[in-house]
Amino acid sequence: LSVLNMLSGAIIHAEKSLTSSGNILASGTIATRGTLSGAALTVMNGTSYLMGNVGIGTATTAARLEITDSTNWSGGIHSNLRLTGTNFPALRFYATSPNKTSTINNDGAGGLSFYTNGTGDAAGSLRMGIEQDGDVVIGQSLSVATTALTVYGAAGAADFTTIKSDDVLKLA
Repeated sequence: LSVLNMLSGAIIHAEKSLTSSGNILASGTIATRGTLSGAALTVMNGTSYLMGNVGIGTATTAARLEITDSTNWSGGIHSNLRLTGTNFPALRFYATSPNKTSTINNDGAGGLSFYTNGTGDAAGSLRMGIEQDGDVVIGQSLSVATTALTVYGAAGAADFTTIKSDDVLKLA
């Protein structure tokens, strides 16, 4: 079959392969029963979904999403997953029943914030933060950290413990 200009019809069947030196545009559903491969796959507009497991960098997946990459990022850390956002990129954990959300996000200054007990799309309450300098705050906003570890109890600012970077914490 050789088409020089345009082909229109309900079905094109290729016994072995279907190739194009240009673009193939499909309106509707594209179903594959084998491997879809090529230089790049771009999905534009609308909602896209995959049924089954998805592997990035691997053909053998053991989870719904498995990312395998041995490329070193800065400091020898392997860059398996990168979340990018204009303001506060976040990783959201959502339980559909009972409609609860927990979130870990970049605080916009290089630290991490941990939120729990959110409802729906709401992040919830800030429970813990790690500031960009490594200080840890539990129970309050990040801006109150003045030592390596600051823990606020239920009574708020009147009931807290601070630990300096050279202190040793021992739990009984």
